[in-house]
Amino acid sequence: RGDVTGETNGFFSNDTRRLSRFVLTINGERPLLLSSGKVEYFSAAFYMRNPLAGELQHDVLSIVRTRFVGDAMQDRIAITNESMVTQRFTVGLELGTDFADIFSVKDHDFALGDPAHARPLPTLVAPSWGEDGDSLRFVDGDDSTQVLFSQPANDGTWEVELEPRARWELMVDVFPDGEEVAHEQARRRFGDERTRVRESLVAWQLRVPQIRATWDGLAHAFGQSVADLASLRMRAQGDLGKLPAAGMPWFMTVFGRDTIITCLQTLLFGPELAITALHALADLQAREDDPSTDAEPGKIVHEVRTGKAARNWFSRSIDFQSGEPRSSEGAKT
Repeated sequence: RGDVTGETNGFFSNDTRRLSRFVLTINGERPLLLSSGKVEYFSAAFYMRNPLAGELQHDVLSIVRTRFVGDAMQDRIAITNESMVTQRFTVGLELGTDFADIFSVKDHDFALGDPAHARPLPTLVAPSWGEDGDSLRFVDGDDSTQVLFSQPANDGTWEVELEPRARWELMVDVFPDGEEVAHEQARRRFGDERTRVRESLVAWQLRVPQIRATWDGLAHAFGQSVADLASLRMRAQGDLGKLPAAGMPWFMTVFGRDTIITCLQTLLFGPELAITALHALADLQAREDDPSTDAEPGKIVHEVRTGKAARNWFSRSIDFQSGEPRSSEGAKT
């Protein structure tokens, strides 16, 4: 349904969870799912119908929720009155964040963590609403998340009256990392970013080898592999270019062994990722002996983390450009 719930999902940025609860309700209950799926690696769509809540009858409302995720996240919620009479209902959004670091969240994942022995996650941070009701902020020390709404809310709810066949829309923009963004700026920014991401995917697809096959399964698998590899590309610090991350969602960062192996295995698609990876890993090579992190001169970094994950879990920090210690990136060898 597009909701963000549970202990191990959310919207992450810089190894910190920026949104840990994002639930849509109609008259206090969650809509009923019809179908949903990924559109591209950066977008998804969810098709739903109304719950039997309040005075609503079966299938009088259709609900379409579309999501775009780039450096920020945008949700568009569109509700259509499919009946021949006016419908009145309350739309609600439950929003919350705990600003947990990604390692603390991963500990609660049954596949890769140890939920039985994991430390409790932080409590949700209380939101601070803007005066006009069209924005809110979550703040926890140096961490903050801003949420903008295209229509003013009454403490997270909207009273809606829809004529027959009429449509109601709400845009929800989520900005991490302490950004202060105005409504007009948000619309332009998401438009520019959608264009940038789509153009980047198309350029990537044109650069890699093409395949033509009478076996449709092979052609589909190859095309999906190209798109999946594109989804793992991340920008290196500075102007180095793009290199592959180790995996989603827990390992969207620079790794030594995983990055090198991935680049070797994907040289078929060209040298772009490998060139960037070699430059980035060279910048991160250890320059001193440090038994506490297994660092030795020339040794390749194992893993790089940022933000709260670096502060909570990593004892050593590295500057990507100079190789000198600093406080914002944590690395272990």
